[in-house]
Amino acid sequence: MKTLLLLALLGGCCTLGHACSCIPIISADDYCRIFDLIFLGTAFTEYKQRERPIDPKDPWSVLDINAAWVYTFQVDKILWAKESLKAPKTVTIRTKVQDSMCGFQFALDKYFIVFARLYDGAYTASACDTNVPWEHVDKGQKQFYSSLIPKHCARYSEKN
Repeated sequence: MKTLLLLALLGGCCTLGHACSCIPIISADDYCRIFDLIFLGTAFTEYKQRERPIDPKDPWSVLDINAAWVYTFQVDKILWAKESLKAPKTVTIRTKVQDSMCGFQFALDKYFIVFARLYDGAYTASACDTNVPWEHVDKGQKQFYSSLIPKHCARYSEKN
């Protein structure tokens, strides 16, 4: 009996796990500091990109731990960009496949507000970044995102 209890305790404590942990965005400055690009747009393509190919000899290779969803968005309006962009018509966004790795799955053909960070030359988004379909954003938040954030971030970047 003691052996079964010990095995149950060890088995429960020693599993491989990942967890997504988010730091809340508190102020308007956080939007300007954290994100490199905030825009309104619609994802029209999606594919899964693996870090390495599936190897029949390696059973771990089928896991999506390091895989990413890659989305191409039709950009309607850029609300904030740290770097001056020449009005791109499309933007590519990468996000982890696994929810436990803070991945976020965008719906195709749905209008989103997208909060992206530049990482290793590619724009990335996560579940922590408050990406949401625009139709689910209330009127006050729409005003905040589309009018106040661009103005505030322009002033913020001049100061910093």
